[in-house]
Amino acid sequence: MRISARVATIAMGVLLGALTAHAADRTGKWAAEFETFDAMGSPVRIEYEGTVKDDEIAFTRKVGELATEQFVAKRARD
Repeated sequence: MRISARVATIAMGVLLGALTAHAADRTGKWAAEFETFDAMGSPVRIEYEGTVKDDEIAFTRKVGELATEQFVAKRARD
């Protein structure tokens, strides 16, 4: 299933806030899509790390003990 827009917005806000200030310019709108799931009806902890470079944030997420995945958020152009 696709993660809801509200949850994605909150997650992205938390992740962007955690990035170091000396990295590339983080201002503006960012967009990313990824799949999420639970484990047979039980919640699963998902940990995110990201690196800003130019107009992209390369994320790695650890999904409990189940998997490690990567995805990229790109700066939205107006």
